[in-house]
Amino acid sequence: MSHPNIATLFDYGETDEEQPFIVMELLRGKGLNELLAKSEISLVEAVAIIARVADALSDAHAQGIVHRDIKPSNIIINERGLVKVLDFGLAKQIGEGLSGPSDPDARTLLATRTQSDVVVGTPLYLSPEQATSGVVDGRSDIFALGALLYEAISGRPAFAGSSVMEIGAQVIHVDPPPPSRFNNESRRNWIGLR
Repeated sequence: MSHPNIATLFDYGETDEEQPFIVMELLRGKGLNELLAKSEISLVEAVAIIARVADALSDAHAQGIVHRDIKPSNIIINERGLVKVLDFGLAKQIGEGLSGPSDPDARTLLATRTQSDVVVGTPLYLSPEQATSGVVDGRSDIFALGALLYEAISGRPAFAGSSVMEIGAQVIHVDPPPPSRFNNESRRNWIGLR
């Protein structure tokens, strides 16, 4: 994928010791998780960041790729204010088939694939489909993005609990309170997003 809001992946493979590796662009900046923890973004910035992530996900979805782990620590705002989506490690290609025996990268590709009938992702941002081990598509990323927007606006996660099962039950059965109930208007620092 080539998109200004997706971290560039240059190479991947396995070492001689069969350890998988990826080579991606070096990014210096702050994770969205750091900015949220310190309340360093305004409401306007939160919406701008989510819009950049949505644009990146739209491009990935157009290419048949679902991220499956959208969360604050997978979003970096670099030193120039550019928003970058990281870690497509749990990504799934929609409608993917198995690589044929003639594919030289087949072993590496198979080792990096994840199953759609297994709960994967970060509990606070799981979609209902992920929470129930259902079929995942681009809508799961959109749900996670909505949960991320909720957190960025309200200053707290949309769902919480002491276990994955408790959080999953909330995702399926509970509508979180409106973010305006928790919004702290004092978060007005501008970090110069692009």
